[in-house]
Amino acid sequence: MQISLLDFLLSLQTRSKAKSLLSLQKMSILLLAMAFMILAPLSVRADNDDNKEADAQPRYEGPGFRYGTDESPPIVFDSEGVDLLAWLPLPEFDSHIGKLVNKANDIWGYVSNSGREYAIIGLGEGVAFVEVTTPNNPQIIAAFPGPSTTWRDIKTYKHYAYLVGDGRHRNMQVYDMSRIDDGIVTHVNTVTASRTHNVAIDTDSGMLFRTGAAHPDAKGLMIYDIKTDPANPVLVGQWNGRYVHDAQAVTYKEGPYAGKEIVFAFTGFHKGLHILDVTDKSNIKVLGSLDYEYGSYSHQGWLSPDKTILYLGDEMDELYAPDITTTTTWIIDVSDLSNPTEIGSFTNGSPAIDHNLFTIFHLIIEANYRSGLRIFDATIPTAPVEVGYFDTYPPDDDTHYNSLWGVYPFLPSRIIIGSDIEKGLFIWKVHAIPEVYIKTDIDIHPETLNTKSQGRWITCEIKAPDGYTADDIVKDSIRLAGVVTAQHVQTNPGQQQLTVKFDRLIVIDTLILQEGLDRNGGFSIFADVKVTGQLNDGKTFEATDKIRLMHNTK
Repeated sequence: MQISLLDFLLSLQTRSKAKSLLSLQKMSILLLAMAFMILAPLSVRADNDDNKEADAQPRYEGPGFRYGTDESPPIVFDSEGVDLLAWLPLPEFDSHIGKLVNKANDIWGYVSNSGREYAIIGLGEGVAFVEVTTPNNPQIIAAFPGPSTTWRDIKTYKHYAYLVGDGRHRNMQVYDMSRIDDGIVTHVNTVTASRTHNVAIDTDSGMLFRTGAAHPDAKGLMIYDIKTDPANPVLVGQWNGRYVHDAQAVTYKEGPYAGKEIVFAFTGFHKGLHILDVTDKSNIKVLGSLDYEYGSYSHQGWLSPDKTILYLGDEMDELYAPDITTTTTWIIDVSDLSNPTEIGSFTNGSPAIDHNLFTIFHLIIEANYRSGLRIFDATIPTAPVEVGYFDTYPPDDDTHYNSLWGVYPFLPSRIIIGSDIEKGLFIWKVHAIPEVYIKTDIDIHPETLNTKSQGRWITCEIKAPDGYTADDIVKDSIRLAGVVTAQHVQTNPGQQQLTVKFDRLIVIDTLILQEGLDRNGGFSIFADVKVTGQLNDGKTFEATDKIRLMHNTK
């Protein structure tokens, strides 16, 4: 890949936060680079791994954590709106890989045909497949060693996983996960490709895209058909207009681009975004491009669910851009693919470097190195607001390449899995993500609530969900109508049912408020009353019963 001397020297600059001094340094380097570029271009690596290697720290050697088994995590992590369900530190992977695992890198997820959930975590020394169906008790199912590397990236298609790495002779590995529920993952192919920085898959078209490949004609994209035979990817096209560090590939299903296969390409030191129409693999077209303000290293991004907004993370603007001093995510209007437009940015005020982000529902989920997991509410797409976080690097939020590398938010259970460079695999529950409830049954007594009656308590019998017992229900998590706390919990060990009581007056007041009723009049209505609670594996149950609510009526 040919990049300018300016880009190269900026990538090696001492990462000073003295912005005024840095601006002078940039100007001097620019003059030198302009003189040099008259004579010759310079070929160098176009990724940013040198900085990561310079910041490398020893792995964490202590114990991990499993909610419900361990009393508390061995490290105090600052958090808000996020619960830690489990943490597997790197030493737990050693025996499975067969050697000491020094670091973790990227992460992806997979759901088997039976609905069981898995994390696939890249490691410096290989890759591991971890079942997270019971999120507070993850189990390492399979692992494969490989040459040591800073980066491994994984994506999935059907029951196959595709793994790439950024070192020499890493190639692309293909794994068959069709028997993963039986504890069996099989390596089925090595696609000779040398180093590849990343991989993206359009699951609708069945096309795989290698980015940043060590290939003289395709350091942009190399495109493989994996729809015809997923175990044997076939090269069907390539594009070399720019170095591409990462990409999102989608097929539009409606609107003016319906049927088009589109790639959003993040171009590293080229500091911008390229939007490609890859429908015809022999005639790839650039639909639009953008060099955004303060661009330093266009790293990665993700579309909003409606595909009108692209959120882009620059991995070096916090280091080099003169006016960027806090974690900044760029907001780009891509409703017109021929005219992508920068329309703003947002920050949470932390100085940390941002790395990888995804969108789900109305949320943006970010992995931001030393500031950890960050959750933003993008209900207003142009003005996201932070609503939760889990800081995996307690000492500071400085601009260094340590701690949280990646996240994956797309598992059906809606847990979040994350990969930390020095600490391993994290599993979280994020409060802002809408719950997926396990259904069960309840029976509320009395069936009629009269505001004039004198009883103190309402009794509720709760049946444990299938596969659980009453012992698995976290007693102090039980709520009626989302707010009324359960009291006087009665249960027998090993039984399917438990009995709780709720304060009658509080229940009546809550239901009147929620139903919008007027105490000055009379009413007699039937209300659906919901009871929810948490199970000791981090999942949540809900059940509904119908009761009659009466006031000033016979």
